Amino acid sequence: MSNKKIEINGAIYPYIMSIYLGKKCDGKEGGFTLQSDFVPELSLNLPRDAFLIYLQNEVKNNNKKEMDLLEKYAYGVKLTDAEYMNIISLIMTPVNRNWSLNNDGDILSPFGLCLKMTKMEKRL
Repeated sequence: MSNKKIEINGAIYPYIMSIYLGKKCDGKEGGFTLQSDFVPELSLNLPRDAFLIYLQNEVKNNNKKEMDLLEKYAYGVKLTDAEYMNIISLIMTPVNRNWSLNNDGDILSPFGLCLKMTKMEKRL
């Protein structure tokens, strides 16, 4: 991709629900145990954040095919029939849509996300 800058307005992606991951923090004050509010460590607006994380990963991984198509689209360059077919092949991928499968309570996997936890942080 060239040195042109592409800014993506996240508001163009749909926002259906929010998920907050974190824990409750209890404290003590004057010898009494206080139950404080929930402290989110990570919040997601789905499916909007799934789209944005996908685009960030494509830039980070330097996926030339997708970045070239995104650049052409962003700058209004007319796409060829072959480029339209490439776009369709990227978005029309076969996925398992059986929502009744046991996913062990993983609410992120249907959106193509997974949470990785290290000693230092939680990452998507």
